[in-house]
Amino acid sequence: MHDVDGKAIGERNVALVEKLQTFDAVVIAGQAKSHCVAWTIDDLLTPALGRTGLAEKVYLLEDCTSPVVVP
Repeated sequence: MHDVDGKAIGERNVALVEKLQTFDAVVIAGQAKSHCVAWTIDDLLTPALGRTGLAEKVYLLEDCTSPVVVP
């Protein structure tokens, strides 16, 4: 993850992804569907981490989300 200038502002938490693989379901919830929620899903399902099997377990709780417009 990088800021607008290309500077790294975070990295994927591989240990967390490995832990999430042990669960039957992973529910993602959050307000900013177009940003934070989208980035979380991208981090969880990125090919860089290899085949995690999480895609079949991830559910998005959309009742709590909305797109956020950034000027």
